[in-house]
Amino acid sequence: LYLLRQSEFWDEKSRWYVAQAERELARVAHVARQTLGFYRDTALPTWVNLSQTAEEVVSLYLPRIENRKIKLASDFDPRAQVMGLAGEIRQVISNLVANAIDALDEGGTLRIRVYRCRELNELGRLGARIIIADGGSGIPADQRKKLFEPFFTTKQDVGTGLGLWVSREMVRKHGGNIRLRSSTGPQRRGTVFSIFLPTETALDSRNYRAVS
Repeated sequence: LYLLRQSEFWDEKSRWYVAQAERELARVAHVARQTLGFYRDTALPTWVNLSQTAEEVVSLYLPRIENRKIKLASDFDPRAQVMGLAGEIRQVISNLVANAIDALDEGGTLRIRVYRCRELNELGRLGARIIIADGGSGIPADQRKKLFEPFFTTKQDVGTGLGLWVSREMVRKHGGNIRLRSSTGPQRRGTVFSIFLPTETALDSRNYRAVS
């Protein structure tokens, strides 16, 4: 591409195509670097900016989102951060975003929110919440009870049925929890996953290897 750009025999339209190819190559390289981040994790927990992580994950799915004309509504609090394993948190968000996209019809709406909060129970731990909501057809009540079981899937001939089970185990390992709300009614349909992660995770340099 560099040599093509140096050529004197290209007209303006051809140069435009070369520039487009260079931009696309840069985008693919950026996606590759982000994807490698899912697997190249540090040995010990670090501070993870959840909003930045969510934005990075969403950027990986932008081509699918745009191709299906899905409306994306996001609200990211830049101050939302927790102590944890960045690669595992990315994987959890990625699993839920991918599921939400699969559940949506063309032109549907995907909502993602990340914000600081306290846990909604007697503990009231300080932490952050990640909400991923889709306006899809919803999950029937009889399937919701099995959704986090290994090898259970609502997608015929697609997937392993391990994504949500693995996601729940990763969230639990960080001392958090994941909840599901879904409706299949004619008036209001869709699914909402809510993840709470405490600011001070159960993982630390002393017990990480034992927990994992």
